[in-house]
Amino acid sequence: MPDRLRKAGLGTPGDVAPLFVFLASAAAAGITGQCIGIGGDRLAIWSHPDEATMRLQPGGWSEAQIRARWEEFARDHIQSVGLELPL
Repeated sequence: MPDRLRKAGLGTPGDVAPLFVFLASAAAAGITGQCIGIGGDRLAIWSHPDEATMRLQPGGWSEAQIRARWEEFARDHIQSVGLELPL
């Protein structure tokens, strides 16, 4: 893996394994509900997302209702998440 990609947070499955082992250990007993990223040379804790918009549908949402209202609902709220990678 090129160094520039490792620094950007891209890695291999072997980069992820130590985090799984740590999180399964007693040392991580108090860690819950966190978004943790690991890959390449990076270890990161991500901030929690905020609700950008919300609509109520009495009785819940059917697929047809979601499809019919999606454009108006999501148009101004779609965001990318993550890192821009130096590819």
